[in-house]
Amino acid sequence: MKDKIMFGLMMVLVVVSLFGVVSAEMLVSDAGVEYDSRILEEFAKLEGTDGTFVQIIIQLKDFSDAENLLSIFNESEIKDIAIRNLTKKMGVGLTKEGFDKLISDSRVEAVYYDAPMYFLDGESSAKEIFIILSILIIVILIVLILYFIIKKRKK
Repeated sequence: MKDKIMFGLMMVLVVVSLFGVVSAEMLVSDAGVEYDSRILEEFAKLEGTDGTFVQIIIQLKDFSDAENLLSIFNESEIKDIAIRNLTKKMGVGLTKEGFDKLISDSRVEAVYYDAPMYFLDGESSAKEIFIILSILIIVILIVLILYFIIKKRKK
């Protein structure tokens, strides 16, 4: 039983190390709104480019305020509105001006960066996919070898 638990823990560590755990610092606005520092990083990346919107997830203190909150933005500040009733959150694309308005609104509890997920997305080349899968196979083999060495030493 202990061997299975140890093996499970090793596999979790492998998966986490392969895909990485992205952590971001949560900042707090003057209005008390927590927001993901990656949002500011994304706006900084957009400076000098044609891009103006960053995709974010909004968590409100009272979800019934969702429609009223959206009315503070003009059409040029917001796009791609997705109200997620199941999770009680909203996904939107905002400009920097719209984001500044958002984090100044006390109805908002938190704002998270809606990070895109890239893996086998059609933009990855066959070579990139091959490299990723090769690394994954090598790491799994190393974990299995270590598992059997540890198991053999315990006998």
